[in-house]
Amino acid sequence: MFVSVLMWVLTIGMLFFVISLFMRGRKVEIAMFSFMGAMLFGFYAIRNSQPNVPPIGVYSDFLSYIWCEIIVGFLLACLVAWVLRPAK
Repeated sequence: MFVSVLMWVLTIGMLFFVISLFMRGRKVEIAMFSFMGAMLFGFYAIRNSQPNVPPIGVYSDFLSYIWCEIIVGFLLACLVAWVLRPAK
């Protein structure tokens, strides 16, 4: 349960970070991409490091892991779109 809550806290923190980035019009730096990319692969490693973890696809994965991966992937895609937007 702790790992599920941890994943949600990190994901919601990244969501607020990206919203803040867009609202303030800040410059996107390479560290932001690195952090989100590390989270995409880190969630899988955190999930599998638990003792006696069942294979992917159990109910707890649907509640936390899968949704957190989708949200972080979407936020990363939003950052890429933000960087590649046409200049004003």
